[in-house]
Amino acid sequence: MLSSGLASPFKPGLINTDKLMLLTTLDIVGTFAFALSGGVRAVENKMDAFGIVFLSFVAAVSGGIDRKST
Repeated sequence: MLSSGLASPFKPGLINTDKLMLLTTLDIVGTFAFALSGGVRAVENKMDAFGIVFLSFVAAVSGGIDRKST
């Protein structure tokens, strides 16, 4: 029971920490790959530093959203 008196919707032991760490690592690597692809595209289009950072951020966030929504 939680302190609020409600039962937890998560079953203990449903996912072990090794699998969780692997999934987190893969998520970080995927986000980095999307950011890197956005940065490469920005450099190819001869953008300034702000454009590179902005496009990297947009590519990483939108790639993460796309990955999680499927």
